[in-house]
Amino acid sequence: MSAELPGDQLGEKEARSEVERLQDAFYEIDEQISTGERRGVETVNEYLRVQRDLNRELARTRPADYLKYTRRAEQFERLLGEPSYEGKAALCSDEAEDHKAVVRKITREKFDPTQPEDVPGKSTRDDRIKYHRTAAANWLRAEADCLEDDTPLETIPPQEPV
Repeated sequence: MSAELPGDQLGEKEARSEVERLQDAFYEIDEQISTGERRGVETVNEYLRVQRDLNRELARTRPADYLKYTRRAEQFERLLGEPSYEGKAALCSDEAEDHKAVVRKITREKFDPTQPEDVPGKSTRDDRIKYHRTAAANWLRAEADCLEDDTPLETIPPQEPV
């Protein structure tokens, strides 16, 4: 049995903190789009960059799921590099559909106030429905932003990883 070196523990802690940092960045940008605080193609690009970087880090730190996270990172990388914004618009549409599905689920089920909140601070059924309807609408606005964008790909500056 080999002894664990202090450097191994440090590396593990650094990797965990990097994953946590990227998860926090993901939750922040996702919330900003969902609430309508930020919008536009550049915001969607930032969302994709954070998703790409998070999945790369998860692939690096979770060897058992390496292929799953590597494929997801590659998917986000492809969307970032697409010359048209159709793929980005489709992603936004999928996010809106996810929020609409949550609304359908909430409206079908009997509300149980003892269940954990799916949205922090939104504990009533009506609050949760309103949040997810608003989020769906804001993701559809992001989809429209992507479809309306006419920035030629050559003019978009290269982006550094988050």
